[in-house]
Amino acid sequence: MSELYNLLISGSEDSWETNSYIIDADRFLEYTDKDLKERFLKLDKEQIDEIKSLPCIFAYEDFSDKTEGFIGYITDITKRQGKIKITYDKVETIALEDMHKLKFELDISEWEFRRTHWAIKKVDLNKELQVLGLSLKTNQPVDITENNIDVAVTFAGETRSFYPLKQIGNGSYANVYKYKDTFYNKNFVLKRAKKDLSEKEIKRFKREFEEMQDFSSPYIVEVYCYNENQNEYIMEYMDFTLESYITKHNSSLSIVQRKSIIQQILRAFEYIHSKGRLHRDISPKNILIKPYEDIIVVKVADFGLVKISESALTAANTEFKGYFNDPSLILDGFDTYSILHETFALTRVVYYVMTGRTNVDTISDPKLKTFINKGLNPAKSQRFQTISEMALAFKLIG
Repeated sequence: MSELYNLLISGSEDSWETNSYIIDADRFLEYTDKDLKERFLKLDKEQIDEIKSLPCIFAYEDFSDKTEGFIGYITDITKRQGKIKITYDKVETIALEDMHKLKFELDISEWEFRRTHWAIKKVDLNKELQVLGLSLKTNQPVDITENNIDVAVTFAGETRSFYPLKQIGNGSYANVYKYKDTFYNKNFVLKRAKKDLSEKEIKRFKREFEEMQDFSSPYIVEVYCYNENQNEYIMEYMDFTLESYITKHNSSLSIVQRKSIIQQILRAFEYIHSKGRLHRDISPKNILIKPYEDIIVVKVADFGLVKISESALTAANTEFKGYFNDPSLILDGFDTYSILHETFALTRVVYYVMTGRTNVDTISDPKLKTFINKGLNPAKSQRFQTISEMALAFKLIG
């Protein structure tokens, strides 16, 4: 493991939100020992390759409202017009408070936390981060015989090894990352709870994992293992959300493909309801798609708002959100959520898949119009009462 590391500190709060960053060239190698300045100043190909092999800390100035930075690796460096552009992979978060506590061990002066710059430090970063239970690893596969892991991340013991992560989403409770396990040659997803969650919110996050683990259906995203120390879990990777898939392929999707997608969605929710659960967060963002050569596979994810009978976590003040939800919930209260609200939201999803539109307007197909009008009827007693009823009615659409 390298005894050098890159330290990049920025005053801009969106600096580490993507996978690239531009810094003034005269900020490069500030707070860096003289011999290292002479060694890396030219930034020729050989020097760039060496810098890319070093682990990194990507952090924010103290004046920022951010509470955590990242550890990871630089994947590319370009220098021109007095500036340096890097692309990078984030591997793990690191609390800025922890960086302050380890400022001696990491060779970071107090003033550096108040200055945008890029330094190279004579520190074995992997060794010093072990006190936080973190360990960096490059793109080498994890030895599963040594580390006793299920997928790609080591959850046993205090020191954990990671593949580089790419952030692909975030929500109220968690950040979502994608990574490729080179041992399995397969992509997976890591869902990690945010650091500032309350105890109750952590319970809800963990319960989402437990709910998904309890399901056994080809129409539910699989989850694999939960890390108690970091409050994160691994799940299978799907290529698209329903929203992104329809956006990209709406003009080319056949009626047969649209119906297949809808039928799988209805099977998923029929199964969920058979387990005594209501999803409560139905939208094209929480329905996932994986296209194969011969079929488009649909799976449901995001069970963070799932309603369970007699659960203390099904609170009356749960936030109403999402266009696809029944607007009557605003007045009725989210604690009144029932299967009739679920069939309402699913009716909107059916319309979205069939038309590619979210706003329900003129419907030329009379059978589809009858289906949509029933599912969205303001009188709840006139709606579809079960998913089975919805599925039977959908079969009648030509």
